[in-house]
Amino acid sequence: MSDLEKLLREEAEHAEQNKDATPSSDAKIGRPGRDRAKVLSVRLNAKEYEQLTAQAELAGVGPSTLARSMILLVNTWLGYPYIMLLCMGLQKSISHELYEASALGCNVVASENCGNAALCDDALRVREFSPAEFVERTRSALATKQEDRITPFLDEKPYRDFLETLDVL
Repeated sequence: MSDLEKLLREEAEHAEQNKDATPSSDAKIGRPGRDRAKVLSVRLNAKEYEQLTAQAELAGVGPSTLARSMILLVNTWLGYPYIMLLCMGLQKSISHELYEASALGCNVVASENCGNAALCDDALRVREFSPAEFVERTRSALATKQEDRITPFLDEKPYRDFLETLDVL
């Protein structure tokens, strides 16, 4: 065993035996008043570590805090396309028939809890689902054309908030 390996082994044993020892004066404490954190090893060569330490000093934080922040930033950046795909899928899940029915006069029978009942005329909403009431509302829808309800729907706050969110993206 070389002298370096022997020295490293002794230091490791000393550190394990003195886990609760106070840190040296040149050590930066990232979370004062909390238990010491577990260490997750990351392999950096000397140049990379010097760059990380220099950037951490400029930011006024410890190297581990800066490394965690960078990891969080990169993971957020990598997750952004997934969130965009998810939002696009949610937009596609809104039934086009509901919008078309609204533009044509909303002769669509809907239940109170369908989520899009606001598009449909009040006379066509099925309050308590039963075959008889459903048939009655369907006959009413076939007999007369209902009023166009798309304008009030587009003026509602949730829809405007949705459009504002899309403008930001």
